[in-house]
Amino acid sequence: MKELLTALLWHRSRLPLILVGAFAILLPVLAVVQYRWIGQLSEAERERLNARLKDSVVNFTEEFNANTARLYVSLLPNRLNEPATAEMVAKRIENWQNNNQHAAILKNVYRSSGGERGTENIETFDVLNHVWKATVWPAWLLKMREKAAWRAPNPNEPPGQRPFNLGRIPGQWFDDEATVLLAPRLAVDAETLESDDGRPRLVLEGWMIVEMNGEYLRTVYIPELAQKHFGSDYFIRIARRTNPQTVIYHSDETSGSGDFGYADATGTLYEVRPEIIGGIGQQLGLGIGPGGPGGPRNFPGGPPPGRPRAGKKGGPGGLNQALQPPPAEGRGRWSIAARHKSGSLQRAVDFARYRNLGISFVILLLMAVTVVLIVAATQRAQHLVHLQMEFVASVSHELRTPLAVIRSAGENLADGLVVGDGQVRRYGSLIRNEGRRLSDMVEQIMSFAGLEKARANFEFTSVDIQTIVQRAMSACEPALRGSGCQVELELQDDLPKVLADANSLTHCLQNLLTNAAKYASQSGAIALKARKIESPKGPQLEISVEDHGPGIDSADLPHIFEPFYRGRRAVEDQIHGTGLGLSLVKRIVEAHSGRIEVVSNLGQGTIFTLKIPAVQPV
Repeated sequence: MKELLTALLWHRSRLPLILVGAFAILLPVLAVVQYRWIGQLSEAERERLNARLKDSVVNFTEEFNANTARLYVSLLPNRLNEPATAEMVAKRIENWQNNNQHAAILKNVYRSSGGERGTENIETFDVLNHVWKATVWPAWLLKMREKAAWRAPNPNEPPGQRPFNLGRIPGQWFDDEATVLLAPRLAVDAETLESDDGRPRLVLEGWMIVEMNGEYLRTVYIPELAQKHFGSDYFIRIARRTNPQTVIYHSDETSGSGDFGYADATGTLYEVRPEIIGGIGQQLGLGIGPGGPGGPRNFPGGPPPGRPRAGKKGGPGGLNQALQPPPAEGRGRWSIAARHKSGSLQRAVDFARYRNLGISFVILLLMAVTVVLIVAATQRAQHLVHLQMEFVASVSHELRTPLAVIRSAGENLADGLVVGDGQVRRYGSLIRNEGRRLSDMVEQIMSFAGLEKARANFEFTSVDIQTIVQRAMSACEPALRGSGCQVELELQDDLPKVLADANSLTHCLQNLLTNAAKYASQSGAIALKARKIESPKGPQLEISVEDHGPGIDSADLPHIFEPFYRGRRAVEDQIHGTGLGLSLVKRIVEAHSGRIEVVSNLGQGTIFTLKIPAVQPV
């Protein structure tokens, strides 16, 4: 039966090894597949984020340009011969404020007039009183005044030779140094309308200038627009395209006005494209054609008699082109750069990739550790089952021997084979000793079961160690006498008392003395010592049991306190035992807040030492 169970356990023990081998092959495969899969996902994520960022830049610039064009169309003149009266400007400002969420973008409106260039005088519009007030050219507008004059027609140009067509004049109709929109106030020269070449000549009456609120743009409008299109994952930098060191806005306050050095996406903005103006003008009903340059012209009251809607050689688009800025071809006055807050979009994707790889590695590692722990637990359980089987076999043998002796002696007495007082006493002593041995074995098993299920009820009292020693020696007296061993007591005077369960502590010493009698019967000497020692935790009582037997093998020494474990020498020499004694001793000592130590040398003997906290005197 034992051989059959052993073979069954051997076959079962191979299953964890097969499982570990299969997992060892599967784990690298999973790791490689996971690595490639995460790499592909990271590349797809990088492309998606890059496309999304480019779309965000386009949407940002288009919305900014559209709002700039809306301001341009709403406030600046868009018809020939349109007077810039206070009533007209006040109405347009009111419409702007009522129909725009960011009406605070508008700061001031100026009107210039006089002189050959239309820049001799300047007026500012009083919004509260709805009147024009004469003023002097502000210092920050002086450069704009020069630009406005430069854009004006040459008064010495022969009439009719080159019509005033702003669509052919370089530059945009707004400035990039000051946040200003600029548009001419034009009128048609009646005499030119009757010329033979059929091209009207325009007269420059002056300029309309709209000053935008730069502080509001930097602190409110642009940050809100950036948050809308880019969220909180990117740094945004807006600077002059012609001079990148002049920073208009920077979302990273800690970096000041420094350059990114690297941008994940770039674009241009602050441009008023004709197609935008045409679409917005049509929506607002301000008379600007939907096609921009080349669309329907906007003569007050319709085109002049006999004039076609499209221009001739002088340029496509006729007068409508004179009223709108030229195509910008995507080259706005400001540049925008977006960079991910991690340093770059690639770095952010790499960080996410490494993070996912780390998480995957941890998961695989946990799986590996789990498998190893399961295998270890399985092997430990199998080892425990093996020990329990040996324990059952050993206990069966140990129980069978005293029972057989008791049964045989009882039968001899019952059959009258024993005669004489001497034989009766010998048989009675034999039955008593074997019964005691049987009782001790059952008590040991019951004690282990109680400790294993945490059902041991210890009654701690202050006990004298000398009393414990005497009780243990009395209980071991038959075993000591049968082995021929003598116990040498070395008890220190005035030993302190200990807080202990007297029966359990007696059982510990009894077990150690019985083991010494079993294994040291040839030497005939056992030393039992007790003394007081000092430790960092206070005074302790040290009790040691020393024999001069064969000693414990070094391979068995780490396992002697395990339940059911029996050393190789004990099995070979067929020494009676269950493998529970030292395990019970260790558990009882630890329940008393103590510890047990063992020192053994082959051929010289073994020393078991108990250290238990002593009761400190009050």
